[in-house]
Amino acid sequence: MDKDLEFLNECTNDQLRNIADLLVYNEKGQKRNDETLSSRKSYSTYYPNEIKKIVPDIVDELQRYGGNKILNALRGHGIQYRNILEDICDQYKIKYNEFNTIEEVEGFLLRKLLITSVDNMTMDDIQSVSTEIKSKEALKDLLSTGKLSSPLILKMTTMMVYGILQKMGVMMANAIVGRFMFGRVFAFLAGPIGWVLGGAWMAYDLLGHSYKVTVPCVITIAYYRIINQRTEIEIENSLK
Repeated sequence: MDKDLEFLNECTNDQLRNIADLLVYNEKGQKRNDETLSSRKSYSTYYPNEIKKIVPDIVDELQRYGGNKILNALRGHGIQYRNILEDICDQYKIKYNEFNTIEEVEGFLLRKLLITSVDNMTMDDIQSVSTEIKSKEALKDLLSTGKLSSPLILKMTTMMVYGILQKMGVMMANAIVGRFMFGRVFAFLAGPIGWVLGGAWMAYDLLGHSYKVTVPCVITIAYYRIINQRTEIEIENSLK
């Protein structure tokens, strides 16, 4: 098991289903030609209601998408999550170093995408996120310096991940924050800003088909790592 993904064992079934669906299906709701997860016996046995039992298979599938197919075949597996994350950061020209923790590198990626998305937001969009922010530059400054767990960044990251899951056609996108699926928070997430934020990762000319799988997965995993360290009350207060 990849040490940087051990926390997935603590994720909810719906959260894990979102990751599994990103690996198996494309944005048209069709199975990817090169996915292998759905052909595994464990998947047919435990999907969609007992996905915790196939976490090792989900991790293996992600690692294989992140690795070179020929090298995967030779070694019998893909590459570690950290290598996948760093490869994505290289594509986005995000600086990091070997001493940064996995949480820090994930944070660099999330901040980059949020800041990129600000240029496509209107001032009405920004005001709906926070009435105290008066300009795009002010919002970018807050995103670049604030803690990932701060209400502003947590709110925008939630909206971004929801937008990504929607764009990728994930059926359980509504369940990203547990019990808020049908409540006031969901109505907020379903607004147009989530669509803008969710498209930020597509603003880059990524090389290779595999990035269309690994990038949404890594963003979603980074988000789950943040919220699974918070209580539902803390999340709800941040999304007000």
